[in-house]
Amino acid sequence: RHLPPEVMKDEWKAVTVDHLLSHRSGIGEYWTREFSEARPDLRTARDFVPWIHKVPASFPPGTGYRYSNSNFILLGLIIEHVTGRSYADELQRVILTPLRMTSTSLVIDPLPASRDAQPLARDGQGWVHSGLRGRGSPAGGAFTTVGDATVFLRALATGRLVSADTLTIMTTPRNEGADGYPYGYALEMRRDGGALSWGHGGIASGVN
Repeated sequence: RHLPPEVMKDEWKAVTVDHLLSHRSGIGEYWTREFSEARPDLRTARDFVPWIHKVPASFPPGTGYRYSNSNFILLGLIIEHVTGRSYADELQRVILTPLRMTSTSLVIDPLPASRDAQPLARDGQGWVHSGLRGRGSPAGGAFTTVGDATVFLRALATGRLVSADTLTIMTTPRNEGADGYPYGYALEMRRDGGALSWGHGGIASGVN
């Protein structure tokens, strides 16, 4: 009900924010070969919607688990609908400015003289530009530094972004019995040497 009416599909009416955050919505994955070719021309979260509408559902909401980038795009659209601001503006207002993350952005400077690192990928011969035109989305692809990423993770772990109770909810697995690492709310959990760690990676070309 928090999605803009023009975005909503009838089969999504039973989907909750819980389903989206935990990848139990059943909404299909928009990232196809055809989408990859069109990706450089997309500018806003709304631009992803036709691609999400194209793919069939994987299962009825709440009955399974399957990772889908579509969930994050729809969460970004919910943020825009509820706040009346773009996802990029709300990201800046709520997280980047308060935490003074001045080296983080959804947009990279593509000019040759820029000091921004360009997105790279391996082609069998070595490192080449991935072809990704520097623009992130609610589904990932932001540009940052080790320093800013550390600031963000410390803020998340110490209660500056969410409460301790909310972080506990975020790190409670909701995909028991499914393939992959235990997954909570937009976070993967694992234990190495007995210590719990959590975070989120990426495997798109030029993104990690």
